[in-house]
Amino acid sequence: ITDRSSYDRMVFRSRFVQKLREFYYREGFIEVETPTLGNTASGALANPFITHIDSIDADLYLRIAPETSLKKCTVGGMEKVFEIGKQFRNEGIDPSHLPEFTSVEHYAVYWNYIDNMDFTERMFTYILAELMGGKREVEILNSKGETNMVDFSGPWPRVSIRDLILENSGIDMYRADTLDKLRAAITEKGIQIDGFLKHSYGTLIDKLYKQVARPKLINPTFLIHQPLVLSPLAR
Repeated sequence: ITDRSSYDRMVFRSRFVQKLREFYYREGFIEVETPTLGNTASGALANPFITHIDSIDADLYLRIAPETSLKKCTVGGMEKVFEIGKQFRNEGIDPSHLPEFTSVEHYAVYWNYIDNMDFTERMFTYILAELMGGKREVEILNSKGETNMVDFSGPWPRVSIRDLILENSGIDMYRADTLDKLRAAITEKGIQIDGFLKHSYGTLIDKLYKQVARPKLINPTFLIHQPLVLSPLAR
């Protein structure tokens, strides 16, 4: 009595999560389950949901990310940990954002971002081989509801945010290295950005990238070398 495509999608999701777990286990990771309720909202930049616990008459926050708890696990001696779980963010809703969603997050001590990029490529190679019979091209809807054929064949490009912005707008953020210079460059190029005069330097770089470069990225691409002002949680 249901739409068969909906049923097939649910089965595919279940098998995807199964293979995702299998890959982490193969790579020597330990799965953990960390608290969903906390005294503080931490682990990412997002608005939290606030709830109340009657027994101690205190407000608590639904987690926006498991990051802080997972890092505590690594400090406690668990060198490779991951968690698949629910996150909650009290923000807008669109095709790529929901207030309640499932994510996977992992931490491996001694790794750097290059190790993480290599790991992610191996992950998708394994999952696609298991679920798609080795097929590397997958039809995916973008945030506008348009269908794209996405090629997961590696190696995936590793491109700096500066090069992407320069290629797609002619603006070099290494030269436009202050808020005033960046605003002047954007104005000169005639690029329209919502809230143009309200944004900080880092936010304006992010908005510029999302305006001129990100819509053109179809296949998997690692965006690297973000400026420090965009990476408060980076290594």
